[in-house]
Amino acid sequence: MRSGGESCAALAVALWLIAIAGAAHAAEALAAEPADLIVTNARVYTMDPERPTASAFAVRDGRFVAVGDQQSVERLRGERTRGIDAGGRALIPGLNDSHLHAIRGGRFYNLELRWDGVDSLARALERVREQAARTPPGQ
Repeated sequence: MRSGGESCAALAVALWLIAIAGAAHAAEALAAEPADLIVTNARVYTMDPERPTASAFAVRDGRFVAVGDQQSVERLRGERTRGIDAGGRALIPGLNDSHLHAIRGGRFYNLELRWDGVDSLARALERVREQAARTPPGQ
């Protein structure tokens, strides 16, 4: 017969194992959902010291859901998954060029085409047409 302390410890271990199994099942279920985007053939710099580079990643709902090699990421491909072959190019998540030349930026800010919020080629071309329409002749 077990003491009360041994029974509590056994119950705690059993609950812990059930929680781990449940978390693993939830992670598997999440990973089973198709990605919106898969990028392959890339040199991805992860900024993770334990895994500094990868060759592929998957994104769902704007969030990374897998980063690794092509084989591990391909399992998330679905019928509607968009695929991009990066052609061996380097990808650094979160890197953007936000520099400007202060004098020029201050003088011409309202005269230049603004690219913030542009999320497609169609919207970019629309912005170019709008800017051309409001730009004075000779500028």
